[in-house]
Amino acid sequence: MPITESRKRANKKWLDANPYDRISLCVPQGGKEQLKGKAAAEGESVNEYVSKAITARMGEDWRRDKKA
Repeated sequence: MPITESRKRANKKWLDANPYDRISLCVPQGGKEQLKGKAAAEGESVNEYVSKAITARMGEDWRRDKKA
């Protein structure tokens, strides 16, 4: 089923207003469930858990907007 023009406009509006980039992450089979379990044990979402792991390796600067 093709995407309607109305849906395309709504998607563009949302993307224009959203301050985040999206990435896709591939992990070995079973890794997703392990991440979910570890994140839950820490009381975090998977996104928060992964973001904190990245921050631990790259430091806080990676989260700041580098656009001038």
